[in-house]
Amino acid sequence: MKKRFVVFRCPVCGKFTYAPLGQKTRLCSFCGKIIRIDARHAIVTDDAKQASLLVKRFNLKGGEKGYLEALKSRKEELLNLIEEGKHLPESLPEGRTAVSSSKTRRMFNMLKENCINPINIDELKELCKKYNLEWDWVREQLEILAREGTVIFPKPWLLQYISDEYVEGYVPEKKTLQKKNSLYQMENLRKVLTSILRERVNPISYAELVEILKAKGFTLTEIEEAVRKLSMEGLLMEPRPGYFLWAGNR
Repeated sequence: MKKRFVVFRCPVCGKFTYAPLGQKTRLCSFCGKIIRIDARHAIVTDDAKQASLLVKRFNLKGGEKGYLEALKSRKEELLNLIEEGKHLPESLPEGRTAVSSSKTRRMFNMLKENCINPINIDELKELCKKYNLEWDWVREQLEILAREGTVIFPKPWLLQYISDEYVEGYVPEKKTLQKKNSLYQMENLRKVLTSILRERVNPISYAELVEILKAKGFTLTEIEEAVRKLSMEGLLMEPRPGYFLWAGNR
């Protein structure tokens, strides 16, 4: 059976994005928040390519009207497909028991024991029960760890733990976003990023893009901000999750 996708609006930043039908959670590519997918307010598409094109169209100025019209016309179809899409794996690893220690330590143990390989965020949410962790708290910590590079998202609905270090009692501190770097630095990053993307005929992965720009001296925070801005301006499109293609003039 062909895999279908849903297009929906991020409840945090308001930008449109997409996910496989039946997926409950994903990372928003625009604001970096781990969000809940409300399939009742989503549009069903036949494949990822169609979903990506709709996302680009709806994120353009005035695109919201097209989204609302499409949502209204496909409401009945969506309600039927939601029932068909309730087939995500919910099985949990056997033999796992919650670690009786601090909440943060339990979270790191959960990541270390289950997330060395990519794991569906929905499945990770269910795992929190095994480790006696509140999902809302874990979700906030994961967003912080993603900025630190301790976890990555190979796809917006998959998470992977990549740090080899385990610091006992480590508690990530919430930090306010760093002040914007100098206008010159951000303009320079934008020029470099634009130059790289314009030369690419095929989509480039976000991981490769970050690696190239870090080698040129830019920080992850700066790169994320630049990518978000270009995406919001309609100059970047995401033909498939985690891959970007230049959509502006060449």
